[in-house]
Amino acid sequence: MPNNRARLVITAAALLGGSAGCAGEDLPPLVASGRFIDFHTDADASLLCMDDFLAREERFVAAVAGAVGVGVPTGRIRYVWDAFAASGEPWACERSRDCYRYDESRDSGLIVSRTVVNRHELVHAVEVPALGQAGSKVLGEGLAEHLGSGTSTAGVVAGFPAAFEAMVERGELDYLLAQHFVGSIVARDGAAKYRAFRVALPGDARLPQFVEVFESIYGRSWGEALAAMDEPIYGLNRPLGCGEGEPLAWDAEGSIDRSVVSQCGDGTFFGPGLVDGQPAFEATFVVEVARAGLHDFTIEGAGVEGVLQACASATMSQSLGSHGGQTIRGSLEAGEHVLLLRFPADDGLRGEAKLRLAFVGPPP
Repeated sequence: MPNNRARLVITAAALLGGSAGCAGEDLPPLVASGRFIDFHTDADASLLCMDDFLAREERFVAAVAGAVGVGVPTGRIRYVWDAFAASGEPWACERSRDCYRYDESRDSGLIVSRTVVNRHELVHAVEVPALGQAGSKVLGEGLAEHLGSGTSTAGVVAGFPAAFEAMVERGELDYLLAQHFVGSIVARDGAAKYRAFRVALPGDARLPQFVEVFESIYGRSWGEALAAMDEPIYGLNRPLGCGEGEPLAWDAEGSIDRSVVSQCGDGTFFGPGLVDGQPAFEATFVVEVARAGLHDFTIEGAGVEGVLQACASATMSQSLGSHGGQTIRGSLEAGEHVLLLRFPADDGLRGEAKLRLAFVGPPP
């Protein structure tokens, strides 16, 4: 999957400033709580549906803890959805779009995000309390991208060893380079050695110390290890809704033509608060595409938007979008997909749309 995300590079000064990047703590209202996540937002909370959302994100947190080989956070994770992203607010991020901070004295984490879902920062909320704040941001951010995104590192494979060494030596952080390195060592050697490396490597380590600590823990040549990282790494996070629920049924003609209804409590339906000009609710449905090829995709319903996206890592960038009765023709691979529907506000905390999905023919 080609990478089309912007390459983000953080300077040495920002790295030495820590992972927090957040200011004070005059937080927006607390509107929902789960097992260990408290959800705050400055959006209008008059139509709210968050129980299933929090349960899903907390399953993700538990899955990250299992993948890293640490316990789930013992303290609260305060998650702030900065719905209006106004600058100068005392709880907003200072140096980046989103941020995470851990207060060790209170065993409390704070995430500030301009999106309702931010799994990159949730990975930090698991790893930092367990492994400490003083370690290398190259490792911590690389892990957060590897477990918290679906990004491919194909764009950095060519020339990776030299590019990664130059980044470490300069004290900078390129998220894709970091993800490729961490994803490669975790895939080859597992979580236990990653944890040892993460704890042993100081946050200000430059290349000589990076190499020394790596070789002492992994027991192999640094140069050979980098040279072997010659295949793209895919982030392990899949689109929301993948693997959740029974797939929608196809008819004998090879199409799906039906009303789709969802409401609060269905398992994947949620509403984080109202913001003018944005959908009020979202819900997901699983679609198994039996035959690769061209498909026509249509979503009808007042104010309803629909996106059909592949769940497999290699095809995750493929998607079709429709709203207002538009029929969009595009190519889909066989396999699991997720249909994301975005609904307007409704006092009954529900949404309804008409879905038509039809196989047209083989790929062009």
